[in-house]
Amino acid sequence: MIMPRLPEEFFAHLRMVRSPEAGDFARTTAMRLCGQWGQMEALAAARDWARNEAKYPLRIAAIATMGDLGDVTDGVELNRMLATAPKGLRPALETAVKNIARRQALAQAGQ
Repeated sequence: MIMPRLPEEFFAHLRMVRSPEAGDFARTTAMRLCGQWGQMEALAAARDWARNEAKYPLRIAAIATMGDLGDVTDGVELNRMLATAPKGLRPALETAVKNIARRQALAQAGQ
């Protein structure tokens, strides 16, 4: 569920996602908050982390955020990743793909 847009001061977490100085736990949490609060500005970072991040917690957070914010092309990308993903990433990928598909179905039903 995408939350209503909040005032800018509430989005220190978006800056934290982009900060290499922040610790992994803080960046993981910040990425998820961006996804849950509908911060589309975090989608590019989520796409990059989902493809390239070596650390599973960051990668899983990015995949979940893609599920929250991504579009049909992101769903295709996540499905492609699912085909060769290590076992530890599969649940996050499956859930993200389902979330994107559900949002797309709701959008089409509302047209």
